[in-house]
Amino acid sequence: MARLFLILAIVLLAVVLWRSLQKKITTQTSTRRPAALDMIRCDYCGLHVPEDRTLRLHGRHYCSEEHMRVDNKR
Repeated sequence: MARLFLILAIVLLAVVLWRSLQKKITTQTSTRRPAALDMIRCDYCGLHVPEDRTLRLHGRHYCSEEHMRVDNKR
């Protein structure tokens, strides 16, 4: 009976240690934030868009191809 309690205690300790390590790993990876991007204002509608998603033409910034086309027809 004592061996059963010893084995149970070892398994319980292993599970507790495993969970604490997993929790530590997930909190370390979840606290990393992606690099912040500048928000650029569309020169046609005024919508702010992340810099890597803007379209540029003649020094002007646009949120979509449609706004780029419409603004350049004027």
